[in-house]
Amino acid sequence: MPSLKSPSPQIQSSARTILLVEDEPILRAVLSQGLQADGYTVLEAGVGKDALGICQQHVGPIHLLIADVVLPKTKDLEMKGSPSGVPELDGIEVARRVVALRPDTRVILISGHPRETWKSHRAGQPQGAFLLKPFDPDSLSRKVREVLEAPGP
Repeated sequence: MPSLKSPSPQIQSSARTILLVEDEPILRAVLSQGLQADGYTVLEAGVGKDALGICQQHVGPIHLLIADVVLPKTKDLEMKGSPSGVPELDGIEVARRVVALRPDTRVILISGHPRETWKSHRAGQPQGAFLLKPFDPDSLSRKVREVLEAPGP
């Protein structure tokens, strides 16, 4: 079976850790496999509170956060808060909180909606790159390298 990805240079990728937050299990698995094939260590979460838990508990740096902007919200969790006391969060809020905890973590937000449509989130949006879904594995690989290799925090 032919590979879905063309080979990409692995510039220090083996030493890099990525936190991937995507609520669709199949897409999360595909993205994770592609990133691992590029040599990255991938930590996975399906919801915002799990991503924050990983961020708080992971020993070692998290070099990059890739987060879907739209993450599921459960009415019970929104009203009562999750068992951990953290309400469900969208990807933008996850990015804000991860960067607050780990200022050196870079961010790529992914969404099926153009960035301009995030009206409620324009103010205070975290700095970072954006990829519009659907995207192919090579586009993700290029964007990850671009963000990780860019100068600055």
